[in-house]
Amino acid sequence: MSFKLINVHFKSLISIFYVIWNLTYYWANDKDLHFGFLILFLCGYMVYDSYVKYRNSYRKLVGFVNLLNINLLYISGLIIISYFQLYKYSTGLRPFSLYFMLFGVYLIIISEFISYYPSKYLKFIILPMFFFLFSLPLPSLVLHYITDLLKSLISVTVVEILNILGIVAEPVGYTIVLTNGVLGVEEACSGLRSLQSSLMLAIFFGYLYFTNYVSIFIVLVYSIIIAVFINLIRTLTLSITAEKLGLEKINEIHDVLGYILMILNILLIIVFVINFKAFLSNFKSN
Repeated sequence: MSFKLINVHFKSLISIFYVIWNLTYYWANDKDLHFGFLILFLCGYMVYDSYVKYRNSYRKLVGFVNLLNINLLYISGLIIISYFQLYKYSTGLRPFSLYFMLFGVYLIIISEFISYYPSKYLKFIILPMFFFLFSLPLPSLVLHYITDLLKSLISVTVVEILNILGIVAEPVGYTIVLTNGVLGVEEACSGLRSLQSSLMLAIFFGYLYFTNYVSIFIVLVYSIIIAVFINLIRTLTLSITAEKLGLEKINEIHDVLGYILMILNILLIIVFVINFKAFLSNFKSN
């Protein structure tokens, strides 16, 4: 990274270091957020790769109205960050407040970006900014809502499939009642982690292979469907195993099955992205 690049984006770099300083605790201590360091690295790659595309458009923006708008964004970002800092010292670091902080940092980054580059190139940094959100812990309200929704969807759907297969089962809350025991759909089995990892893969590979957001959105939708489907297969397999071989057999295959399906999930997304890219290329050529 050249000295000119550091000099031009000094405020943005300081803001990014401020974000890392506040998130390092979560990345290091929350086992569900250890991948935050990986996301930081991948975001860095995406931003620098995008920078190569717009760096030749460098110019210093002038004009009273332009400078006023830029300074308003910058000052708003500083006010939000200052409020976050006061909130952190008074109540502690909370997941929801981190999004508030990041919004302020994003305002500073955008204000500095449009100071030196045409605003049309903002599209190159929007995706990395969205991707970075996956490194933040979900607020409790959002976490419980999504988890409960996934657990309910999985338990009801699995019971319906089991009944079609001739296996007597009944959903009770977030559990599957079988003839020889009860299989609980716990938070770790809700599929939230699988959904997060699928979305992360979809965004990153979408960035690598596509240049328009419509194609990336299609990949995102596919990744959500695949994540839910994979978790459905996982819970269904465990339920059939519990019914046929007993609940104690679940512990023997639980982790292995999870790793196999995780690899399958990754492969299905990669294969889809490659084939979707080939389809779009053939469609344009014809």
